[in-house]
Amino acid sequence: MAFHFRNFIPNLGLLSGSLESYGREGRFQTGDNYLQLGGLPWSGMRWTFTGGDFRVFPNLVEFPFTNVFYPELAARGFKVEASNTNRRYTFYFGGETLLEGPRVPFRIGVPQRALGASVEQKIGGRLQLGARFLRLSSGEKSIAQNPFLFPFNREFLSVNSVAVQSLYSLASRLRLYGEMSASAAERSEKPHSYAETPLSSFLGAVWESSTLLIRANYAYQGASYLPVVGYFLGDRRGPFGEVRYRPFRRLDLFGSSSRYTNNLENDPRLPTFRST
Repeated sequence: MAFHFRNFIPNLGLLSGSLESYGREGRFQTGDNYLQLGGLPWSGMRWTFTGGDFRVFPNLVEFPFTNVFYPELAARGFKVEASNTNRRYTFYFGGETLLEGPRVPFRIGVPQRALGASVEQKIGGRLQLGARFLRLSSGEKSIAQNPFLFPFNREFLSVNSVAVQSLYSLASRLRLYGEMSASAAERSEKPHSYAETPLSSFLGAVWESSTLLIRANYAYQGASYLPVVGYFLGDRRGPFGEVRYRPFRRLDLFGSSSRYTNNLENDPRLPTFRST
């Protein structure tokens, strides 16, 4: 069963909603269920209020690289956004969900809660800035009962992180990207014999013309970098580069290279891999 509606209300905004429910193995599973009021004008900004299922993307500025996948944070709770031409504020809280189902997708709750706030700012036509605070938390019992969701070195009771991102268009063909983040993590395992890596960074540059594209970046991301349940993003270090050359309209030449290593905390329980 699925029900969706959209209705514009003068002087308020666009009211929309979704109700999805599926029968599976004698039980009902829920899909994307939400109620949203979008575009409410107030104090020089457009406000959007969402209750129920919502999504938040970790990229606060345009991300110009293809070698890193950033998962969306899907949760069930509430989200508030306020934006104008050059600025956006976001605040949200909820229990995280994951997508499941071989044919008809539905959402299942997972034992991790997310509380976050972010601001995005455009300065002129060349500079984009973003800052985010994110708290992820789980219960010790939930971690013990779900080892596939909380593998070794990611058994976090809580992670508080602050991140700053920027993208600067130095010229029409050259863009510079940077991200710095710091995190404070509490683990279910106490004590532990390895060093934590609370600081993470990602730096890169892109040169793009009609015939030549060059991307290069360097990642240093600790285990506590965005430890969203159901995904694995952090705990790696190394450079990446790619080149695409188009000498003719119908011919593309492409090459890429990387050199990564994991287990930055030197956790004795984990294997250390190096890929080239």
